[in-house]
Amino acid sequence: MHHRSKPASEQGFTLIEVVVVVVIIAVLAAIALPTLIDFLPNFRLRSASRDLYSAILQTKAEAIQRSQNVTLLLDSPADTYTIFIDDGGGTPANANNRIIDAQETVISSTTPFPTGVIFGPADLNNDGDFIDAGEIADADGISFVNNVIVFSARGLPVGIGTVGLRALASDGSVVRQRSITVSSGGRIRTQ
Repeated sequence: MHHRSKPASEQGFTLIEVVVVVVIIAVLAAIALPTLIDFLPNFRLRSASRDLYSAILQTKAEAIQRSQNVTLLLDSPADTYTIFIDDGGGTPANANNRIIDAQETVISSTTPFPTGVIFGPADLNNDGDFIDAGEIADADGISFVNNVIVFSARGLPVGIGTVGLRALASDGSVVRQRSITVSSGGRIRTQ
């Protein structure tokens, strides 16, 4: 048996071919990276606003299902939120105090926002006036009394308001803003 070896031209890639491919990949990555970096804060903001929207809907559904008030506590310093039943946990004096007391039922534990997303004033069209629909000028971005959204057993909000969310760039500047509004009829709208 005699094995034939392949000619040198058929044995693989040359160093020049490998270098050319690596350079092409590096150029494509350099072009795509800024776009990806710009996309991430917006993606995170959309994700956080969808999650908060879902939490508001869950609060409303739990209130109807349990036939009692259910509260969504928005913690602006920590950029988190918690759904709970504000019944006082066996202490009637603590019922409806809008604080999570010992023995109160927590339906959904504290949920943090993605990195770079915070509660904040929402000037959706960046005109500085905070008067257009869905805009909110409150320092923490939450216009609900005591930063809580409460739904009654009928699925109606106890109060109305807006929650502003901001996406921050790595330098801390605001990249995008969104708001979620709860109307007196219980309609929840994202802008």
